[in-house]
Amino acid sequence: MNDSDVYASPAHKEALLNALAERAAELGYSHASLEDVCGLAQGHVGKVFGPSRSKGLGFDTFYLLLPALGLKFILATDRDALHRYAERGLKRNGNQARVGNLAQQQVSKRIISRVQRYFGLRSAAARKRKIAQDAIEVNGRRAGAANGKANTAERAAVAR
Repeated sequence: MNDSDVYASPAHKEALLNALAERAAELGYSHASLEDVCGLAQGHVGKVFGPSRSKGLGFDTFYLLLPALGLKFILATDRDALHRYAERGLKRNGNQARVGNLAQQQVSKRIISRVQRYFGLRSAAARKRKIAQDAIEVNGRRAGAANGKANTAERAAVAR
């Protein structure tokens, strides 16, 4: 990567937004054309780049806009920052690390199980969906009759 390849080196979010908006203007793209090419909702780019900045630049929008603007995201070493922060003692203390911590795996299994239950992949409701609809209706009528919600004639019909 040459210095001539670097389009901008924004130090904060506002500078990043300004650089992206300037690049879009430099290429002659309208907000509507960027939205169309990137698959964003109508008005989204205007809310991100506009003067009110009513929407923030999220990761998804950022990574959709970059190729459309002919840019890519690269992490580079900042030697000045390394020297500034090296003095603060940000080194990792290996004695405080959890080596072989299985709690994360157990949490993951538990969360997956809950998600599957929530979406009905492992629930009683999923098994009931396999039963024919008319069988579910008959069961419902029997339950209503048992609870005393049906009259005597209906109870006799259900009992057959």
